[in-house]
Amino acid sequence: MVQYLMTIKKELFMLRALKEDFFLTLTSLKNQFWVYIGTGILIQTLVAYLVKGILSFIFRRILILSNTPAVTKDNWTLLFNHPLALLLFILYIVILIGFIYTEFAIYTIAILKTEFSLSIKKWLTIFPKKIKSLLGPQLIWVSIYLLLTIPLANLGLRSSILEHLKIPDFISGELTKTVFGKIGYSTLLLLICYLNLRLIYFLPLTILTDYNAKEALLESWKLSRGKHQWRLLSKIILTSLFISVIGTVALAVVAGTSSFIDHSGNNFPLQATFYNLLKSILFAVTLLIKCLIISHLLADIKQNKSIVQQWRAWKGVQHKQKFKHIACVILALAIGTTALKNAIALALLQDNISIKKELIAHRGDTSHGVENSIEALKAAHKAKADYSEMDVIMTKDHKLVVIHDDNLKRLSGMNKDVSKLTLDQVTKIPIHQGRFASHIPSFAEFMKTAQSLDQKIMIELKPYNQNLDIYADEFIKEFKELRLSTKHKVMSLNLTLIEKVEKKLPQLDTGYLIPLHWGTLQNHNVDFYGIEEFSYNDWIAYLAQEYNKQLYVWTINRDNLMIRYLQSPVNGIITDELNLFKVINKDIKNSPNYYQRALQLIDSEG
Repeated sequence: MVQYLMTIKKELFMLRALKEDFFLTLTSLKNQFWVYIGTGILIQTLVAYLVKGILSFIFRRILILSNTPAVTKDNWTLLFNHPLALLLFILYIVILIGFIYTEFAIYTIAILKTEFSLSIKKWLTIFPKKIKSLLGPQLIWVSIYLLLTIPLANLGLRSSILEHLKIPDFISGELTKTVFGKIGYSTLLLLICYLNLRLIYFLPLTILTDYNAKEALLESWKLSRGKHQWRLLSKIILTSLFISVIGTVALAVVAGTSSFIDHSGNNFPLQATFYNLLKSILFAVTLLIKCLIISHLLADIKQNKSIVQQWRAWKGVQHKQKFKHIACVILALAIGTTALKNAIALALLQDNISIKKELIAHRGDTSHGVENSIEALKAAHKAKADYSEMDVIMTKDHKLVVIHDDNLKRLSGMNKDVSKLTLDQVTKIPIHQGRFASHIPSFAEFMKTAQSLDQKIMIELKPYNQNLDIYADEFIKEFKELRLSTKHKVMSLNLTLIEKVEKKLPQLDTGYLIPLHWGTLQNHNVDFYGIEEFSYNDWIAYLAQEYNKQLYVWTINRDNLMIRYLQSPVNGIITDELNLFKVINKDIKNSPNYYQRALQLIDSEG
């Protein structure tokens, strides 16, 4: 009974503590709202006009010295072949880490400033010393922290410069195609979240103390141990939910007001203002969550009196009025240029929407059959896909079969490679996926079925370390023997292979698939490009148009990404979600006014 009462008492204490933390959040939000907003705008200005420019300049110099226009999965080692390129790459990493550190330092000191009158100017005098403490051998610990926590699930503390960094969907998508893969991937994400929670004090500790990187990691691990980590997690969740609810209400109010004032939704100045307000609310929500989490972390760190004593040495003075005026001018210019950029994006949206977006069924319609099967092909045709995409592997006896993986274990349970089996052996192997069962079709069987359906096919050639000349010759031979129409397209991740096909079969549309790409887009001797969503940007789309090449993006399965790319200047979308494509595409086509387009742009950022 006593033990039970003690448990109840502890739970009540925890609830009271969380209640206090919640009111602390409200107080912090009320007292420092404009501090948070101003600091956030300052950081975004630094990112947009300074940091990205410096990093882009260095990266271009690296590419020039490496004698390559872009970094891909095939040529990334070139970065290290030239001594100066290697040095610039190290400088690139140092500047990146330095900015991340500076960003959180500015947030931290700005939040503490009202309480302790800390001086950013005085802190900057010791900045070189602090950066130095994070370099050398300590850089390894910093890099581990960034690689393991920030890109994936950093609990609301993602740096502005890394906001788009993530695991590419084509990697996560392949990892989650099996039950075992889903379990493993989910476990990995949970582990990453746990590491985030345990190492969440790392940056504040390196900023506010003399700890080096390793010492800060160990101290963060101590601070977040036991029941404290769950209290911290509760605070983060409650704070995020509270701000998100406020943001959602604000979005609804602004949307309703705009619709009431402009019923037609065609008043461009009004709707541009409306779109900017929506963007501002989303920015504020993200920013406030980040600042309030930092505020919670600082409240915990303030329990250590020795650390607080160090802050006394940074006591500052009031900034001169002149400095405040300059800051106001900078903030006004940042807000003005951002508003203009958003207005231009809204105005140009119709041009992107007017480009016909072709629907490409990724490995067929896999909601009605095993991937790359005859059943999936027929279902894609029934769903009125413009193209059904499929994968081709060459067997041991130099024949072509339709399957994605060289190893058969995922679909058949057999740990055997297609490239080490004959055509007769492969086509007799049953395959299963979900509730569906089928067989591995030969290239001839698959294409004859497509011809009978009058279904266009996007053929991906997958050589899997096989002889490229033999592979290309066999593909061209079978293509001609089957008398296939040139309305089909062929593509590959292997540039050399696809260029061989283009040279020997120029009447066929050929494409180069780009999974990982940093840099400019080369004008290769192909007819189109297929780029993974992770590597897409508007500059690549612009260059593709300049080269008179079609551009396809893959694999787009989430609704926000679908909205984004249906509004982008791409020619087609490769997806597993055919119905989602058709629904969203119809909605976008039926959105004639600026109001609806503004809402769609916001949805695409979700």
